Amino acid sequence: MKRTVTAIKWLKSRPDRVLIHLDDQPWATVSLLAAGRFQVGDHIEPREAEKLRTDQERRDAYHCALRWLGARDRSVSEVRQRLKQKGFHRAAIDHTLTTLMDKKYLDDQRFARNWVNDRINHAPRGSRLLAYELRQKGIDPGTISSALDLADEGAMATACLRRKRRRWRRLEDKARRHKMLAYLSRKGFAADISHHAVDRYRDQTD
Repeated sequence: MKRTVTAIKWLKSRPDRVLIHLDDQPWATVSLLAAGRFQVGDHIEPREAEKLRTDQERRDAYHCALRWLGARDRSVSEVRQRLKQKGFHRAAIDHTLTTLMDKKYLDDQRFARNWVNDRINHAPRGSRLLAYELRQKGIDPGTISSALDLADEGAMATACLRRKRRRWRRLEDKARRHKMLAYLSRKGFAADISHHAVDRYRDQTD
């Protein structure tokens, strides 16, 4: 059964959008371009009406994701959660993610590599903590493992100690070693890596 366009109303809050009413009920907010082919009194097949709404939501979800990606790289999971929070339906979200991945705007392997490289260069930490951070971003174990191959944990542990060297310089050797090991543990380094880094650091500074 066809539905009737009973009103087309401009939105003050969105000058580029109009609200279409079907059978005297608010139905969908669409772009001026999409609404341009309709006028009050037109009859629309339900399938056509639903396609119009679906296409508009897909475009909105896609542009919402692009704006968010403009700030920095994101994982697939992060973009999915963002679009959910914005109220988009699952079909529109899935379509958007597929399109973004096809265009290489979303790539979890690239995201994980860049995340690890950024930590190496600006905020060194151990593989355990790096893996935890990437899991929080929704990255799968295989991709995490590949990204962590980039990390030289020994070098990062030593870099961590150098960054904080003033913190321990007045301490006795035993107390300083204890503080260093505790610090590296909090940064996600395994015990053997931490002990080796502390020994190497002492050799370099003695």
